[in-house]
Amino acid sequence: MKWRKLVQVFILTNPNLKANVAEALFYFIDYLLYLPDELTKQLTKDLSINIEKEAKHMLYSEKLKEAHLQNI
Repeated sequence: MKWRKLVQVFILTNPNLKANVAEALFYFIDYLLYLPDELTKQLTKDLSINIEKEAKHMLYSEKLKEAHLQNI
């Protein structure tokens, strides 16, 4: 997951965090973000549907913008 790598880099490159604090943060974040398998599947399904809808909306918006620019 991209977000995990970003958080990892942020934590590991933060000079104000000691190693034991960084490790504790990783465990805490993993604990907060844990979802049972069934909920993970449902979340993935819901996000896929929303992402698909958003992609269609963005495509439609781009077409409208192009049409508007051509009419100027």
